[in-house]
Amino acid sequence: MRLLFVLPEYPPDHGGGIATVYGALLPELVRLGHDVHAVVGSAYVSGRASFEDHGVTVSYLEPERYHRLLPAYSRYAAMPVLQRHLAAARAMWEQTDGGAGFDRVEVVEWGLLFAPWICAESPPSLVRLHGSSGQISEYDTMPGEEGAEQVIRIIETALLPHAAALSTSSRINAAYWEERLGRQTAIVPPPLPPSAPLSTKGQGTTAFVAGRLQEWKGPRVLADALRLLGDGAPVVEWAGRAVMQPRTGVAYDRYLATEYADIWNRKLIHLGQISPAEVQRRQREAKLVIIPSLWDVYNLTAVEAMARGSLVVCSDGAGAADIMEDGVNGFVFRAGDARALADATLRALDLSSSERKAIIMSAAETVREQLDPARIAALVSAELIQATAVGHAPVSLTGAVAPGEVVPKDAHLARLPLRDLIVHAAGRIRTKLSQSIRS
Repeated sequence: MRLLFVLPEYPPDHGGGIATVYGALLPELVRLGHDVHAVVGSAYVSGRASFEDHGVTVSYLEPERYHRLLPAYSRYAAMPVLQRHLAAARAMWEQTDGGAGFDRVEVVEWGLLFAPWICAESPPSLVRLHGSSGQISEYDTMPGEEGAEQVIRIIETALLPHAAALSTSSRINAAYWEERLGRQTAIVPPPLPPSAPLSTKGQGTTAFVAGRLQEWKGPRVLADALRLLGDGAPVVEWAGRAVMQPRTGVAYDRYLATEYADIWNRKLIHLGQISPAEVQRRQREAKLVIIPSLWDVYNLTAVEAMARGSLVVCSDGAGAADIMEDGVNGFVFRAGDARALADATLRALDLSSSERKAIIMSAAETVREQLDPARIAALVSAELIQATAVGHAPVSLTGAVAPGEVVPKDAHLARLPLRDLIVHAAGRIRTKLSQSIRS
């Protein structure tokens, strides 16, 4: 079959797990005999040179097309993030001529990229649910974006029931969408490329976490668990950039330094963003790899660590817990429960060397068997072959995501009280001047 994948990222670029998944999956689909193409882009990614790698033809969103479409969504100028998402999604649909000439299309839901493929004439299209913009905003609300985030969630919940097919990587995410959409969501786990030779040494004394420092990745649960463990707590190194703390609007590392002064940079050390190679090294050498997430569609770092010979303690809020059996190939604890994380950490630290090695070997074997890229590609291929229906949203919904008449971008400002506009403008000017002086 001739397959088109509509993605926000693809190797060599890595913004998150989506690039890792498709970088492993698409070459395997080529090996199965499919003609595989990917168009890559979003409101934040466009204009890079096309290339071919391992038989996969990769092109990028054309920035001129995207910018030409932005005014067609000017009715959402008061919500710039929504305007940009819709313009990028439509531009990618138009750039590929609505998928003309392709037998099947797979599109991700992040950034509303799926919307045109349900609302306009397209080939049979499968929407793969990796973690939508609206879903993520439930856990990490951005100050000032609350209205746009709510509208994005409404659009997702209104349109996704009309997709031809839905699939995701974990039971927890399938349950999330089935509850909201009232329809079944298939489950196919992510592929994981073979890693370097297994190491069972774990010579280090520190524990390790890899992921953005943000609310739903569970840093507060981890800090509370370290407090409970007291002197028996391991030092935990956290690698990943800090994002904004939703309730306070300050960077998450600054928030933790204030709220957990007894823990921060003593038992919980923030390394900032480090290279993928350095993440791998630290995973192999760590005494434990901890996944404290309140929620994660999957969390590839968990299974990457399992494949590399790490002893993993994982929250059941992360989809990776699907392939873990507590005490057999890792340790699983209840999401958001600091006491449960403390107890699981103690159990892992108290293992004998032979018990530790047995669990690590079992974890690596589990990953090799269940996440083998060739196996996952065969499952995805079967999904796409069976996706013969065409998704159609009713006309009453399509207008919300279709291009429209251009309106003045500041038209919504005319509805606001002049006093509020003046006060806001003055505040913005003071902030800009203050930033300029500090720099």
